[in-house]
Amino acid sequence: MDLRLMNKASSKPSILYSEKWSHRYGKITMNEKTVKPGKIATFTVPITSPMKARELNFMTKLYRNGRKVKKSKAVTPLMFNEKFHAATISHTVPAAMKTGWSTESELIFTNIGTKKWPKKTALFVNDKKMLRIDKQINPGESITLILPITAGKKAGTKYINTDLRLTGDTLTGSSQSFAIRIDK
Repeated sequence: MDLRLMNKASSKPSILYSEKWSHRYGKITMNEKTVKPGKIATFTVPITSPMKARELNFMTKLYRNGRKVKKSKAVTPLMFNEKFHAATISHTVPAAMKTGWSTESELIFTNIGTKKWPKKTALFVNDKKMLRIDKQINPGESITLILPITAGKKAGTKYINTDLRLTGDTLTGSSQSFAIRIDK
């Protein structure tokens, strides 16, 4: 008895393909040597996580002696999270400032992904690199970044868009937009 992974309505191998598979569709043998009627067989299936976070339907079929077992198709949804994922925990960006004023605001981010953020992770403000994080941030760790803000000389609204980037890609969950009212 073996378990095979399929792409929905396609003869192509599953996008979860792993080099550990003995066949392009998996052909994973059950963990037990034999299973009595009415008992449960188990399978250990190595898979390759997709590069982008998303939900995928994990479609399997059972085969016995190379032939599909009738009514053995099963579809299980699997959720894959981003390796590099951030949560903005808090900030001290003001809602309003007076013309000419300057302040330093805190932005606190937590790594809620599955990988360390490397030292080359950077804070971008309005699409310009503002500062580079000088240490790795492990999953579960937070970092406080200081953002200098100057109101400018004219009354109106100052827009600030921030995000964390790693080699040009924005870390999911790190984007923030602020509108600061500037008064005379």
